[in-house]
Amino acid sequence: MADEFEPDEFEPDGAEADDPGPDERGRGEARPVPAAPPVVRPGSVQPDSPPASPLPESFPDRFAPVESGPSAPVIISRIAARLAPADAAMPGRALVFSYRDGTAVHLSAPPRARLGGFGGPAYEWRFEVDTTLRSDTFVASVPSRTDLARFVVTVQAEWSVTDPVRVVKRGLADGARLVRTRLLDAARSVGHGYRIEQISELETALAARLGGGPQEYDEGVTVHRCYVTADPDDRSRAKLERLDEARVRRQLSDEEVSALRSSVRSSSDLFLHYLAQDRHRVGELIADMRRHEEIKEERVIDLFRQAVDSNIMHPAEINEMLGRLLGPITGVFQPGGRTDLFGTHEPEAAPPAERPAIPVQAEPEDGDDEDGDDEDIMPEDLRKRAEDGVEGWRPMPWDS
Repeated sequence: MADEFEPDEFEPDGAEADDPGPDERGRGEARPVPAAPPVVRPGSVQPDSPPASPLPESFPDRFAPVESGPSAPVIISRIAARLAPADAAMPGRALVFSYRDGTAVHLSAPPRARLGGFGGPAYEWRFEVDTTLRSDTFVASVPSRTDLARFVVTVQAEWSVTDPVRVVKRGLADGARLVRTRLLDAARSVGHGYRIEQISELETALAARLGGGPQEYDEGVTVHRCYVTADPDDRSRAKLERLDEARVRRQLSDEEVSALRSSVRSSSDLFLHYLAQDRHRVGELIADMRRHEEIKEERVIDLFRQAVDSNIMHPAEINEMLGRLLGPITGVFQPGGRTDLFGTHEPEAAPPAERPAIPVQAEPEDGDDEDGDDEDIMPEDLRKRAEDGVEGWRPMPWDS
């Protein structure tokens, strides 16, 4: 009589069933499906192994995705149908029986043969499939709008086998690998539309794409929920930090320049500002400012010389203008003088010239001017000044 399998021979964690050996009649033997060996992928962290070394900084090796750990197979065991125990499936398990032609059916318990063992269904194999809810976390590098900047996307998925017949027909061994491939392919298609700094927008789009509802796959697996987070990779994060620091420094610099412009109103303010920064450079600062004054004076004189040579202005017309322009320069270091080197202050206007008083004609006494005619007064006598309007003259700076 054939040995029978006890239910405890199939461990809940998917371990192999013990080989019962051939029965007394030698009609067959149980063939448990060997468990898949642990898959060691690049960058993975095994439970009993030290953490993997960081990825190199060279391109494109540093963008290699970080794989999740191996997952238990979804098909727990496969044995001959005639040797299968008569017990029903445990919770979280599904029994699938297949014919010789490959047709498979899902049964909650093995079918009972008729009296004498004849007339029962001619099943060839019995498969036990894990239908429990699983939760796996997948981490991978996803390209952004530019391939040089990449996102690190973390997807936590809850999935299970919802059609064990399809799983058996397709011979699906690693359901986690299937789920990971489908989810990360969708994440890559979404990540191409966002820049590296658009983290929140990418997470919103991924949540709508992957977490909008259950996702059923043709292989008999359904993803029930997804939780997605995104971060820039190490290289992009360092670049964003540098850009943020540069932005802050530029903002502070603009504020300092604005404050300096509002505080420096004259050359004296600028001199005091430099003096406050380094008190030991007083002589050097004074020499620099004097040199600046000399250069400005030379430029002003050269400009007026060209104007006179071109007959644009007359020498008599530029005396007052030279006084206005060179006055601030000569009075830079005078306490009561003008201190503006840059034209920010309007020079004081020259006082208006006093008009000569018109002499009052004395009234004639009785007996004088018998004819009654007043003496003629010429306009030159009233103005008391030259015809060209110039009251004083001094030589030009370049004539001396």
